Amino acid sequence: MSASPPLIPPDVLESVAPILRTVAHPVRLQILDLIRDGQATPSELAEAIGLPLSQISQHLQGLRQLGILSPIAAGRTRPYRVSHPSILGVLDCIRKHMQSEQ
Repeated sequence: MSASPPLIPPDVLESVAPILRTVAHPVRLQILDLIRDGQATPSELAEAIGLPLSQISQHLQGLRQLGILSPIAAGRTRPYRVSHPSILGVLDCIRKHMQSEQ
């Protein structure tokens, strides 16, 4: 029988809960999945996801405010990239779950 990892302290759970709440939205998960290994502009994301640019911009704002994404200074286009790659573990968990359901 393997030992369980130590419990995560409550203060750490409190600090990550807002990030998980923000990421736990289908469009935001799509955004993270689309730019996990690179970058994309809001227009590129809107086209790939099929939503109006205004909606994509709102989602980007929420992800940016928590430091999950950051804009890259590149003129007017301002592509975004993932600031903290560790958050991409959420996508890995989703993929693992999908495989176990098949």
